[in-house]
Amino acid sequence: MSQQKEEMEVEVIHSWSAPRSISTGLMYSFAQRDDMEVLDEPLYANFLRVTGMDRPYREELLSRMDSDGKKAVKEVIYGPGRKKYRFYVVASMAPPSGGQQNDTA
Repeated sequence: MSQQKEEMEVEVIHSWSAPRSISTGLMYSFAQRDDMEVLDEPLYANFLRVTGMDRPYREELLSRMDSDGKKAVKEVIYGPGRKKYRFYVVASMAPPSGGQQNDTA
């Protein structure tokens, strides 16, 4: 018999890191905790849409992931969850113009 937990307000832990850092290892270590949900780059589709950045997987990612930054922040990052903590990983890849910021603020 599986037990379903009710959704609750979660405490969000933000991890801002540089690309190619130890953030992936840190993310996987947090994912081992029973009380932790891990989000890997939940704003990446927004970043691709707003900046127009070209990546080989761009169209596939945009077809699978919602690119509405405000919605991602409200519903994915800060939305209710079934675990006490949410570890949120973002690699700093935005250009100096800050394209992503304009759409999520």
